[in-house]
Amino acid sequence: MRPIALFLSMLPLLCLGQGINAYAEITSISGNVLTVNTSSESVTSFAAGKDVVVMQMQDNVIGANTGNNASFGNLSAIQKAGSYTIRRIASVTRTGPTLTSITLTSAPGVVFNTGANCAVQAITFELLGGGGNYTVASALAPSIAWNGAIGGVLAFQVAGNLTVAANITADAVGFRGGARDRFNYTSPCNTTDYIWSSTGVGTDYFASKGEGIYKNTNTAIADGRGKMLNGGGGANQINAGGGGGSNYTAGGSAVLGWSCSADAGGIGGIGLSAQISASRVFMGGGGGGGEGNDDVSTDGANGGGIILIKAAQLKTTGTCSVRISADGGNAATSGNDGAGGGGGGGSIVLQV
Repeated sequence: MRPIALFLSMLPLLCLGQGINAYAEITSISGNVLTVNTSSESVTSFAAGKDVVVMQMQDNVIGANTGNNASFGNLSAIQKAGSYTIRRIASVTRTGPTLTSITLTSAPGVVFNTGANCAVQAITFELLGGGGNYTVASALAPSIAWNGAIGGVLAFQVAGNLTVAANITADAVGFRGGARDRFNYTSPCNTTDYIWSSTGVGTDYFASKGEGIYKNTNTAIADGRGKMLNGGGGANQINAGGGGGSNYTAGGSAVLGWSCSADAGGIGGIGLSAQISASRVFMGGGGGGGEGNDDVSTDGANGGGIILIKAAQLKTTGTCSVRISADGGNAATSGNDGAGGGGGGGSIVLQV
């Protein structure tokens, strides 16, 4: 068994590259058959004989932690969030050009969850180098960012030696940042509403929470300063910032707000270090949105994505300026209003 190195990236966004993977949203699994809803095959296709990563991106991990209090967004049970397995494709079915199912040569071996608050995707685990050595000569990155159903993962294998001569990145393509609030606010300073609705009359008061490992389908809890697991909370008061997204460690919480004597900013996402292993990793949580009254508040930044690499040996060449990174994004500056929270760093798994 080759050693597996796990890295959690927490540095600023730097660069992008070309994609190599196809992605498919999995809505149900029966034995070794994966039912597909949406898919992206813009740079390559799912096909018999290819290896595929099946990964639980989000799960119903919040449990009863949905009350309007400081415990909102805490972890109840990790379920299958972050778990993944690698299998080989036996066949695929299509309706015209549209992918509808993937049949594996064997069952996944992990009981993935596909309920309303869950998200599972399949990613092609591309073999580069045709069974021999391979050099990354131009930058690689996921072909699409996470969009709530698919994307955000770069995965490939090399049977021989992998030489890294260009950047391999999944920067700011992970869980999405929360939307800013532009103008409205409550008065006096609101520090006690951890949840708020993002729709309907009287909702344009608080910024939105960043996205995390819980797939939220309830607009009634989408805004407010409470974190959303590893997604940062949205700001509650003028000039307060959004909470930082998280992954291995907790995200930073934002403070105060104009005319506040207590913190009204978003709460940072929770740390997931106790849940992380070589077979369970997470995208970085999105930062919460900033609050404003002058229309210069900013959205929360996206978290970093995931990189999976398997090779006999990994080497670098050149001037040592190349990098493998899954960094969280930085929110835009906000002038006189509150800025969004930064995105949490993503995850990198090297089996080399």
